[in-house]
Amino acid sequence: MFLPILSKIKKPNFLLCLPILLAHSTLYAFGGGEWASEAGLEGTFFAEESETSDTRSNFSLFISTEYYVDWNDGADSFIFSPRLRLDQNDSERNTFDITELAWVHVEDTWEMRTGIREVGWGVSLMGGVVDVINQTNIVEDFFGSKLGQPMINLSLVQDWGILDLFVLTGFRRAAFPGPDSRPGLPFEMSTNESDVPLQDREIIGLDYAARWQHSWESFEWALSYFYGTSREADVDFNYSVAEPGIISTYNNINQLGAELLYIWNGYSFKYESKTVVGAKNRDAGLGTYTAGLIGFEYTWGSALGSDFDVMWDISYMHDDRKSSFTAIMEKDVFALGVLNFNDEFDTRIALGSIWDVEDDEGIFLINAERRIAETWKVTMLAVYFYAEQEDTPPEVTEQQSAAELDRLLRGFELFGDSELERIIDSFGSLVLEYGVFSDEVGDAVENLQTIVDSVTFQENNKLAIMKDESFARVILTHYF
Repeated sequence: MFLPILSKIKKPNFLLCLPILLAHSTLYAFGGGEWASEAGLEGTFFAEESETSDTRSNFSLFISTEYYVDWNDGADSFIFSPRLRLDQNDSERNTFDITELAWVHVEDTWEMRTGIREVGWGVSLMGGVVDVINQTNIVEDFFGSKLGQPMINLSLVQDWGILDLFVLTGFRRAAFPGPDSRPGLPFEMSTNESDVPLQDREIIGLDYAARWQHSWESFEWALSYFYGTSREADVDFNYSVAEPGIISTYNNINQLGAELLYIWNGYSFKYESKTVVGAKNRDAGLGTYTAGLIGFEYTWGSALGSDFDVMWDISYMHDDRKSSFTAIMEKDVFALGVLNFNDEFDTRIALGSIWDVEDDEGIFLINAERRIAETWKVTMLAVYFYAEQEDTPPEVTEQQSAAELDRLLRGFELFGDSELERIIDSFGSLVLEYGVFSDEVGDAVENLQTIVDSVTFQENNKLAIMKDESFARVILTHYF
């Protein structure tokens, strides 16, 4: 079972292992700290071929480790947590990242955290509403793990609550699955060609955030603010008429978030919302949108007098964006049920679904995990995408295409790197190289319409891009 992967691990990929091995050896030599590591094998199997790939199975190896040490009676601490993945088919998943590399200093009324860290905001298990600090790492985990974010974080601890102030440096573009990846997209998105619009480039790499949280009896709440480059990419053209493609774009945003949690008799009532100014909405330029989540969680301990605990979570999610590529869950109900066996093997089974209350599509999943030895665990995950590809009516395609062309024409600027100017430059290069009446220029004229049509889709049929990507996954993990 390991041979299909090992045959893919060539020298450049093997070199990805060296940072972890070197760091492990160096920190171990100093002593005094604690290591906690895990390594494993992940196998994913697909029910059918997709439009872009005939891959029916895929394997990957992963390893992550964490080193922790403290001194000055716990007032100072250091944490280092890298992770590595090697994939059988998709080179984009051959990744090495540091999720945490930080020094933390603690005083009575304040803390200073400096370095690469992972910070999560929000009260919902579903998450994703107000969480904005770290970039999502799509290639690592389909449901989105996080990339480490360099930062300086000052936390003030007072009677009136906890105030966190952030200066975030080094914006990180999201990596997208490659053409051979599964689950994957029906089109290839280039990380290297991702774009930050001209008006936002001067602030790239330096963002700011603040979050105030407080509690009173059974209530907990938080208010947050973020200013900087959005962590959500939208799709756009690469503006090449010779090789039309789709790239990700990031705009500068202001985000105001709110969180509320109320605990009562085993119930946890949750609310999250955000208002974002400056995000891109297809066909509407830059504007303002709101998104929110409301729901509850309940835990039934020792259900029916047994050793089992049952937990369920039900939430409703809403997003104002209709035609944005990233607003997949815009009016959906999220339901999750978890059965904990409370046995010596930490057996756990979870059933979940995300269902669009207006459109006939959704996601269903089942997850089960159990320790099979003192230092081994097996996890099984099955995900089913329920969506039927609907034919886009010709009048809708024509309307969306016309809107895109109109946006390009209106976006022309005499000075500056405008969208129309980039297309003209692309045409000009072909004319100079091949001539006006060449086949290459003729193909480019046809490709221009392809570029315009490439992002047209029906707002009520977004999940159709994943209709062939249902899968089952088995993960074997060793802890040491």
